[in-house]
Amino acid sequence: MKLIIRGSDNFFEVNIGPNSKVKDLKVEIARITMIPPPLQKLSIFSSGMKVLLPTSSKISLYNISDGAEIFLDEKAIENAQAPEAPLDDEPKRMVRRHTLQPRVSSKPTARSSKVQTQAPAQSIEPVQEEEPQEPEIPEDEHEPWLTRCIMACQEGEAEMFVEALQDYMRARPLKVLEESVAEILNARYNDKWSCIHYCCYMGHANVLKEIIDLGGNCNIETDDHWTPLQIASYQGHKNCVEMLVSHPLIQINKMTAERGTGLHLASSMGHAEIVEILLNHKASLKLEDPYGKTALELATNIKVAELIPKYLGEEMLEKYGKKSNEKPKAFTGEAFSTATWQINDKLVFLVMDTERGLFGQYSTKNSYLEGQNPDVLIPFVDIQEVKNLNSGIAENKFFFVVNTQDITLKYYTNTQDLTNSWVSKLINCVNFFQTYAHNPENRDFLENQEGERISMKLRGIKTNMNFEEEAIEYHHDEGQTINYDSFDVLEELGAGSFGHVYKVVKKNSGEIYAMKVLSKQMLREKNQLKYAIAECKILKNIRHPYIVPLYWAFQTPNSLYMVLEYCPNGDLSKLLEYAQSLNVSISKFYIAEVILAIEYLHSLDIVYRDLKPQNLLLDSNGHIKLADFGLAKENVTEENPAMSFCGSPAYLPPEQIAGTGAWKPADIYCIGANLYELLTGQPPFYTENISVLYQRISKSKLKFPEGLDEEAENLIQAVMKRNPEERPSIQDVKEHPFFYSINWSDMLAMKIPPPIGKDDFVRLKQAMK
Repeated sequence: MKLIIRGSDNFFEVNIGPNSKVKDLKVEIARITMIPPPLQKLSIFSSGMKVLLPTSSKISLYNISDGAEIFLDEKAIENAQAPEAPLDDEPKRMVRRHTLQPRVSSKPTARSSKVQTQAPAQSIEPVQEEEPQEPEIPEDEHEPWLTRCIMACQEGEAEMFVEALQDYMRARPLKVLEESVAEILNARYNDKWSCIHYCCYMGHANVLKEIIDLGGNCNIETDDHWTPLQIASYQGHKNCVEMLVSHPLIQINKMTAERGTGLHLASSMGHAEIVEILLNHKASLKLEDPYGKTALELATNIKVAELIPKYLGEEMLEKYGKKSNEKPKAFTGEAFSTATWQINDKLVFLVMDTERGLFGQYSTKNSYLEGQNPDVLIPFVDIQEVKNLNSGIAENKFFFVVNTQDITLKYYTNTQDLTNSWVSKLINCVNFFQTYAHNPENRDFLENQEGERISMKLRGIKTNMNFEEEAIEYHHDEGQTINYDSFDVLEELGAGSFGHVYKVVKKNSGEIYAMKVLSKQMLREKNQLKYAIAECKILKNIRHPYIVPLYWAFQTPNSLYMVLEYCPNGDLSKLLEYAQSLNVSISKFYIAEVILAIEYLHSLDIVYRDLKPQNLLLDSNGHIKLADFGLAKENVTEENPAMSFCGSPAYLPPEQIAGTGAWKPADIYCIGANLYELLTGQPPFYTENISVLYQRISKSKLKFPEGLDEEAENLIQAVMKRNPEERPSIQDVKEHPFFYSINWSDMLAMKIPPPIGKDDFVRLKQAMK
């Protein structure tokens, strides 16, 4: 049936089944409004009284019929600090023996438990079913999509899961989002359990397959020390276990602080089929769990107790018939360390210390040989994943990553063979030490490992956050030492969510610059630090007459600083505020300069993604300077599009709204959108209703005002075609009849005087006051 959702000053329609619950209605509203279900407060008027609709109730209880009005309390949403009460997101289910299950709380979490060694009860007692409700919304950038993913994992709805991921990529238009799909897959809900843990707990192999295929970490650990394989083995979910042990990166002998391997758990629960699967994939029988028990000692039924000795005998025959499993050899060498938060890739020295069971990263080979502290030191038993990373675009850069619970390290070498060698050797070390560390013959090893961890803390071994602290450092003139004291602040030019922009003068030269000052705390709270650093990384490597140059980047403990060219004449949005619209010749000039800037970026496989009048500054002579590279993305091609949903809503191309990724044609589209606004004074498809705006961009035909230049209209129609493959290339745009009067060589050489000169801007500023 069709319901009308009415806010304070607008309304929209929602279609929903008559047997649906209020929570289903909230999910539909969230799809349209982006308001998470827990923050929605819905009500109806019945017999002249306002009646609130509880989330868990059925809509039919309130005699709501087709065409009825539901009221969405927007004031409550604005004032909401948290849901009205802690909510439990557990679906209806039967609880198995022992205590592995998400806690009943405001978050979907897991109860900490230790493996029971005695035989379990023969009967399974059902727990009284309760109405499922949404989880409390975490203060986490992934919401509400992570909530939807978790629910899909609990319910085994693969299509719902994929849909939630797709919505994640196309939603949140007002916020920068550059998280990869793998990051949301591996995100632990409120730092507890991730999607893969819920799948393995509930036994939904169909959703588990989606997670694995999309790059989810198959060894990731929960806050209470459960791996996916441990959960699936404990629960007895055969299909999930088979899928996990077939993964090339699975750590089949991985133990955690509180429990043994999957084999220990399957044996203790009497899951004979799973025990056999694990043994067929070389799970070790010799290992003792944290309580000193082997899998055989934990066996709880005859079938398991008879099965294990058979494989134990085969293991002994293999041990004495072949060369014993030897400790891997030490390995060292140089590789490049890279990350989104590093401006410069760094050549580092990596060490696989197989005597102490540690992986280390040193700044140089000499620092290692001289016994200096490493930048990173990680026990092999703490490594959850090592894998090749197929970038597909970087020439002579072959990447691999090392993941732990707390840190992700990314490296590359200049040959595929060397990268493959690092990955192979690291995986061998991780697998070896996970077995070696828990072998009864090596009891002192784990004690030494714990000693190493304590030593690392005492010596101040750096973590991922420390690297961020050192990342922002760039000087275009290496001969100068530049910091905040090198400048005097003259006035504030503007302010935003993360900081301020000031007009400054350099003390020793008297030169004027713009200084962008960003708060580290605010950037971290909103997970934006890497975008500030990405802007530095791009700007430090490019020089073009129509792109604002970065001169220096530095930091203090609380702030990041970027010193840029000062553009005294504002931006095109300010010019449009005064003039309402620009004539064809002026618009053509400015767009031509923009095209040259975009052409240069595309030649470097950089997509800008945020082309709008506010980012088109006007320098002291009136030329365009493309600014604000926070959303720019390097190494973007048709085969490797940028998948995040970001940019300003009015200028988003259809492919970004559809979630299919953006590459060079996205910037081509935005050239047309900006030309349209310069000529008409309004962005194309403009409306203040975001949902309607996206519908218009995706489906509506663009309308042009009467009397618009025909060649301009033809160009705009060509570059704003919905299918990105049908849009012209940047070269085709330059050759369009609209630009026949432009000498592109002279334009690039800045030989063509701007249509609005210095004196004009002086008069404009006076008029705008």
